[in-house]
Amino acid sequence: MTLEEITTGVVGEGVDVEVKSVVAMSRKWLVSKSKSSGSCLWGVFLSASGISVTEANSGILALSYGTRGVTDDRGNVICPEIEQAPVGDAFPDDVKPGDVLDVTGRTSYYSPADCDEQPPEANPTQVKQRQLANVTAVKRTGTAPVPEPRVFSGEEIAKLAAPGNPDGEQFHDAWGGVKVRLAGPLSPILQGEMGSQTVVGAYGNITLDGSELRVGDKVYYVQGSTNACHKAPDYRKTEIEWVRIDGFSTLDYCTWSLQPLNKCADFDPAGKDCTDGLICE
Repeated sequence: MTLEEITTGVVGEGVDVEVKSVVAMSRKWLVSKSKSSGSCLWGVFLSASGISVTEANSGILALSYGTRGVTDDRGNVICPEIEQAPVGDAFPDDVKPGDVLDVTGRTSYYSPADCDEQPPEANPTQVKQRQLANVTAVKRTGTAPVPEPRVFSGEEIAKLAAPGNPDGEQFHDAWGGVKVRLAGPLSPILQGEMGSQTVVGAYGNITLDGSELRVGDKVYYVQGSTNACHKAPDYRKTEIEWVRIDGFSTLDYCTWSLQPLNKCADFDPAGKDCTDGLICE
């Protein structure tokens, strides 16, 4: 089975599959947690092997449930932290870009059930994301070069942000889960009130002017971590123009977004903490 067969819909939804010799494109990251069940869902972005630059239908987000979280006295679910203890899902805790994997899971075409109830300003999607869900087995078989991200510019960037419609799902099917590069110049829509505006808004999100594409911190952010690499970018000056931003096209709840892997390496220019000497592996 190939990733292309899954992302083009040749293989239908809810089918148990094994994909062999795919390349990990990211670290493992906490995709979601449930207050009702305490479940902790972990994800890794995967790519087809044997390509030097990412292509349409060459990537996917793979998902695996780990050890259930514990509920604190405020009712918040606390999932295990990779840096402190095994998190219990099928992926190795130390999985990293370039690892070659055989992965067994189930095809999924997913978006939250209540996306159609979101207000228009939330830019809710009408297009689901193709995923490899319920991963139960992962075998690491070697290493391989990591494909460079495909360069997007102009109208293509706007398409990454578009919620789409059932008749225009082909673009998100093709590029969901794939790492791409946004070619600048790129500037932010400033957040907050006049006089106290910031580049980075609520929940670590940056919104790009023109396309209104949301650039988030979901992959590298780790709640409670003291490591600056797991926190939002530090842009103290609001006059910023990026030459490029790299990240994965993926759903952030109901909104199509771009999620960088590394807050220092995936932004040019990077934030002040990175330019002051912080290096994030």
